[in-house]
Amino acid sequence: MKDKEKRQTRRVLYPVQAAYAGLGLPALAFLLLFVLNACQPKPAHPAIDEDKLVEVLIDVHVAEAAVQALRGATKDSMLNVYYGQIGEIHGLDMQEFETTMETLRNDPKYLEALYSKIMSEMERQEVKKEEE
Repeated sequence: MKDKEKRQTRRVLYPVQAAYAGLGLPALAFLLLFVLNACQPKPAHPAIDEDKLVEVLIDVHVAEAAVQALRGATKDSMLNVYYGQIGEIHGLDMQEFETTMETLRNDPKYLEALYSKIMSEMERQEVKKEEE
């Protein structure tokens, strides 16, 4: 009789075990994926206003195009000068700009949408320049 009682005692499930007893491995895998997905940080939007960021990135592209033919230390020095001027013109700290760019790298969809705006603005500026 004692053996039968021991077997019955082993079959008693805690409430949590009873709730998940019939679900099996697929449900556990789904639950694990759900929990891991929920833990993913949501991309933060940049600290710099989007319209201002578009203007800054246009200037950065122009500066990089201007030094394209230069080589070595001269190229790096000129880029640093241009970046400093861009920061002064737009009233921004280059550390803030670098932090914003790092944020953008973590959100490729937002970055793609931002570059679409940049291209549209550059085309608009080009048309305006041709009309003058």
